Amino acid sequence: MKITKMDGMSANITAETLAQLRQIMPEVFTEDRVDFEKLQAVLGEHIEKSNEKYEFNWRGKFDAMRLAQLQSTGTLLPAPGESKDWDTTENLYIEGDNLEVLKLLQKSYKNSVKMIYIDPPYNTMSDFVYEDDFSDNIANYKKITGQQNKSNTETSGRYHTNWLNMMMPRLKLARSLLRPDGVIFMSIDDNEVTNLRKLGDEIFGEDNFVAQAIRRTINSGKHDTKTVAAFHEYVLVYAKNIGNLALSKKQKTDEEKDGLYKETDSHVEERGRFYVSQLNKSSIQYSDSLNYPIKGPDGVDIYPGEGFHDKKWCWRWGKEKLQWGLENDYIVFKKQDGKYKVYAKSYEYRDNNGEPIERSNPYNTLEFVAKEYGNFNATPELSAVFDGKKYFDFPKSVVFVKELIKLANVQGDDVVLDFFSGSATTAHAVMQLNAEDGGSRRFVMVQLPELLEENTEAYNAGFRTICDIGKARIRRAGKKIKDENPMLTANLDVGFKVFKLDISNLKKWNSAPTDDVDEIQQRIKDNIFYLEDGRKDMDVVYEILLKYGLKLTTPVTTQKFGGTTVHIANDPQYRLAICLTPNTPLADIEKMVDGDFGVYIFVDRCFADANVLINTQELLDKREKKLILF
Repeated sequence: MKITKMDGMSANITAETLAQLRQIMPEVFTEDRVDFEKLQAVLGEHIEKSNEKYEFNWRGKFDAMRLAQLQSTGTLLPAPGESKDWDTTENLYIEGDNLEVLKLLQKSYKNSVKMIYIDPPYNTMSDFVYEDDFSDNIANYKKITGQQNKSNTETSGRYHTNWLNMMMPRLKLARSLLRPDGVIFMSIDDNEVTNLRKLGDEIFGEDNFVAQAIRRTINSGKHDTKTVAAFHEYVLVYAKNIGNLALSKKQKTDEEKDGLYKETDSHVEERGRFYVSQLNKSSIQYSDSLNYPIKGPDGVDIYPGEGFHDKKWCWRWGKEKLQWGLENDYIVFKKQDGKYKVYAKSYEYRDNNGEPIERSNPYNTLEFVAKEYGNFNATPELSAVFDGKKYFDFPKSVVFVKELIKLANVQGDDVVLDFFSGSATTAHAVMQLNAEDGGSRRFVMVQLPELLEENTEAYNAGFRTICDIGKARIRRAGKKIKDENPMLTANLDVGFKVFKLDISNLKKWNSAPTDDVDEIQQRIKDNIFYLEDGRKDMDVVYEILLKYGLKLTTPVTTQKFGGTTVHIANDPQYRLAICLTPNTPLADIEKMVDGDFGVYIFVDRCFADANVLINTQELLDKREKKLILF
């Protein structure tokens, strides 16, 4: 059996794409390369030949596309000391440049994520947008996050270009992580909504566009604009595959459910079941013609403003429609607290055969009560966990993200990813929703450790990066949720494993030209011990899991075979044994290979010489087990 050598790289997306193309069109390949003349011949009239064609272009687009294809040599270092419930949690919090992190997650999480929500930089000249680096993006990331963050200003001359070059490779990588029935929600405002919509159409496909929804931001309108005040933002929604998408229908309120009475309505056979909703409303579109008295069953006039004339309230129906409703039994009076209120009946929809159908699709206006999601002061969930202190200016609310999760039909142990996690609202929303319905949804948060400005409230409280605040929020929110839901304490997962982006644990061979014998000997010595300074065995174990394709939440235990400690990854499909011990005795290896493991991974330093390696291979071949070198 051939020994497999892990290359220490993230998934090779280009190779995977070529493999898919070869499976569909093997005839267009010549000596492992694509013959474009054959490809054009196969595609025939579907090839665009005109130079005058519809396209979305900008400077650097081709390089941004290539950047998504480049493999990463980095790793994610485990940080148990900064985590919560390390041994049991299924949640992740990852610090690092999300471009590199998304690359590293490709092997383990491809086609695994049910929903992605992102609230990326809106490119308002004050948020942080940095340029990626082709030669060594991890070194670039470490350099940039070690200094004060830079904003994307118009003086660069490439204001929208820089933003698009940042977004494109990240969205391309994100798409491959979505399940076939997955969906992505992207918050954005007027500044880049047009560009993001075009970018989304290109990456996800116009056919997979779901909606450009409006999110009302009633109490946080941008009154400082020179023309009109903006009281809304957008949520762009795309499916991985529109044919597999199954958004949840708009849910009836408790009041609506209570109104489904068959026995009290003589029109049930004709109209079907009904629900009722209050006829009065509070509206910024007030009209005097809709503010009039309705005579109640007791002869007392009822006004829309809870019994009195209030110009903040009006009826939803005009006088003529009201009269029609009274005459045709579409109006219901209900007495509450000694006063009558007016309700209108709405009968459930029926198909052409008279059979009931689902009430409605989700609205494309994601509108919630202002106090639940506006600016910081209107976000009680975040304020509560930090004792009323303001650490973020415009966080999204838990209520808002919870509604998106429900809309996406995220259930069971489905995964929700947010790779611009900011204040970690998405993690908070997942935990809160699990507490409410007993679910076991999991979150993966990714955030750049942006430095906080000195003398801010968060900095003075001891936080140094946005990640510090995000982790603290999850920890405090989880405790608060558990305290408020003591019956769910045993099953509710409010923990998270922290990982941090860094260069590989394995030292690279220094191939720089040199005639210095001492230098060459030192390089050989460094290569034998192979680990970067300060790295531990568990750092290597998790790099192996990541690059082999196992989840970062895979339980890891240890077991002794003779005097050798072996790390065991207890994946549901098979158990994987990882040996890192230098000069492992063959006698220990013989005991090891009799274990119930499907795959054995060794590092080079495990074998004192070639004979030990050959004997190990023979032992595993006899047992039809796989040997991999890392």
